[in-house]
Amino acid sequence: MSTPNPTAAAPAAQPNAALVAVAPEIIAMLQALVTFDNSMGTDPSKWLWNFAPAKLILDGTLLKQLQLMEPALAGVAITEVNGLWASLITKVQAATA
Repeated sequence: MSTPNPTAAAPAAQPNAALVAVAPEIIAMLQALVTFDNSMGTDPSKWLWNFAPAKLILDGTLLKQLQLMEPALAGVAITEVNGLWASLITKVQAATA
């Protein structure tokens, strides 16, 4: 009987296809939040004046990224559905052969 090796590398998990497809957009959205914070500045007396332009930039960036996510997710969904159909076809063919 062998003992487990605690220093052995665990098998790499497959990344989530949907997350991989939209990762650039998610990163861009998080960067947009950082940009918003930086645009607001650290001086509370200027926040009132900085809010409108900072919010406009944030909204534009988020909307752009959301529009880019749709085709990426649609591609992942189609791939998954086609894989499901192919699997079912194989099962039916195997059961009827």
